[in-house]
Amino acid sequence: MRVEVRLVVRSLRERQIHEVKQASWMLLGAVFALLLVACANIANLLLARAAARRGELAVRAAIGAGRGRLIRQLLTESLLLGLAGSVGGCGLGWVLLRALVRLAPDGLVGLGLAAIQLRVLLFALGTSLAAALLFGIAPALEQPRAESLIGWRAAAAAPMALRRCLVAAQVAISLVLLTGASLFLRSLWKLETQPLGFRPERLLTASFTLRRQRYQAAAEQAAFFQQLETRLKTIPGGGSFALSDSIPPRGSMGRPYSNMRIAGHLPLAQNGGLVAFRWVTPGYFQAMGIAILAGRDFENAERAAGEPPLILTASLAQRMFGDENPVGQHIELESDGRWSVVVGVAADAKNSGIDVIADPEYYRLRMNDGRGFGRTAVALFRTSLDEATLARWVHRELAAVDPGIPVKIETMEARVGRFTDRPRFLASLVTVFAAFGLVLAAVGLYGVLSLLVAQQTREIGVRMALGARPRTIAWRIQGYAGTWTGIGVAAGLLLSLALTRSVRGLLFDVSPVDPSSLASAAGVLAILAALAAWVPARRAARVDPVVALREE
Repeated sequence: MRVEVRLVVRSLRERQIHEVKQASWMLLGAVFALLLVACANIANLLLARAAARRGELAVRAAIGAGRGRLIRQLLTESLLLGLAGSVGGCGLGWVLLRALVRLAPDGLVGLGLAAIQLRVLLFALGTSLAAALLFGIAPALEQPRAESLIGWRAAAAAPMALRRCLVAAQVAISLVLLTGASLFLRSLWKLETQPLGFRPERLLTASFTLRRQRYQAAAEQAAFFQQLETRLKTIPGGGSFALSDSIPPRGSMGRPYSNMRIAGHLPLAQNGGLVAFRWVTPGYFQAMGIAILAGRDFENAERAAGEPPLILTASLAQRMFGDENPVGQHIELESDGRWSVVVGVAADAKNSGIDVIADPEYYRLRMNDGRGFGRTAVALFRTSLDEATLARWVHRELAAVDPGIPVKIETMEARVGRFTDRPRFLASLVTVFAAFGLVLAAVGLYGVLSLLVAQQTREIGVRMALGARPRTIAWRIQGYAGTWTGIGVAAGLLLSLALTRSVRGLLFDVSPVDPSSLASAAGVLAILAALAAWVPARRAARVDPVVALREE
């Protein structure tokens, strides 16, 4: 028993938040990544704005404005821009938080109490102002040049290296976000499309619990369920029907593997872990849509007397018997000298959640004398009836036996869907972050290329006057975009390989370095970069050399 049961001690706080802690840290990282993309974008725009105002600043310096005065002016403009953006962002954040709380699935600890508190508001305002101040320093520190008085087009163009690095950084961070979104979406798709071992469609469940005060003895419980079972079987259009103490994807009980014995065989291994089991009535496998791989289903005649027969899952049969036929074998479950015969082998079904491998399991037949009956039960109906119609019939039949028992009726698809609510919510959030990052990266690339075209208007005009074709000019601009994007994609792939390993526990059947996710993220960014460069490239291809040279 010691080698099969492991004791884990955790604090109540850890038990409450351990499932969402990793996801929360991951989302916080996505928020900061999006902040960095936005800051890089703002820095690029401020640098472009400073380049456009180079002549104005040179005039101010020429008529007596000191260096400190010019720096204060530019930093004040940056702070006002940051303040306006932070106020608008906080308002938008409040609206999005309300929508987030409403759309979030049940079970996320503390999300319903989430609010924009004063400390959160101050942190957001401080971060916005600090970012505006930090990324406004570079254009503010640029020394006004006397050549700018001639005309800013004739002045030496400011170095583009910093802007190109910022664009590459935006692309790299956007690739990390996009890779994360691709991983989570791929994981969600695999989670929703994996085989469950049973068919949830057209399967309705009715769950109820007997009152402890009235149904204490096993005989009272058996009498109730026998009467209820007879009545539920007569529901018009009820289809396949069965009762069970629990149903997948969760809810089964467990027994140590080593406590079981096979007649005529050596004792089982002492480190086999726990084996799940359920008590079911005949028709359970037909109602659940679980295939019988060998032997047969339970029969009503077997419920009258004797030991309850067993049906093993394929994984348990393989573990216990290997290549030997398990049908007809006798198994002692509780070391009490009572042996049950194996009458069939059923397909494995997800019984510990849909994101883990199914545990080995066996099924026991609920007997007429009360064995296998408890206070909790689930009635299963594979039927064409809708949920509301079946609910009326079940409520009526249950009230005829005991009107004081509440019942919860829902589809199996709804029960299974709850296991994917949290992964779907997480994938949706990461996808939204990635979408914002892509938009910001595209805007940044478009802005830098537009500025580049404006600064190189004279050069483009000269090239076209010497015979360069518009297509060649357009491909030149696209080449710039491809180079910067390629550098960003390369850096982003390295970052993704380093960072996505930390979300391994949040993925299902998907490697954190999944090649298809990395390739799809890089492909999307390449296409987006080409689209962002299309308008500046087209503008460059339409430059009139005569007009360009005359303006210079």
